[in-house]
Amino acid sequence: LYLAIKDLVAMAPFSSVSDVKILGTLSAVFLVVIALEFVDMFIEYIKTNTVVVDLVLAIVLTAISRELLLYIATPNEPLYYGVILVTGILALAVAYWLVNRTGKTK
Repeated sequence: LYLAIKDLVAMAPFSSVSDVKILGTLSAVFLVVIALEFVDMFIEYIKTNTVVVDLVLAIVLTAISRELLLYIATPNEPLYYGVILVTGILALAVAYWLVNRTGKTK
């Protein structure tokens, strides 16, 4: 949370805001979301003593989406890396949909 707020404050002179700064701030916000999802998954594990598959898939999907944001912000990365990230996101999205569709989350 500190990193996300620090990045937002660093963008104070909005005339000099660039795409890279915005993507960096979004990346920090994604880190906060990932941490909160880990806490939620841990609490659910303590309550039920089972791993909830849809929460795990949501965490991994958020983490790979964050990595895609970082890839977009870094123009030096090769194209195949972006293709791998997008393919991974699509595969995880289908898996998440299938898990929630069947109702078997545990």
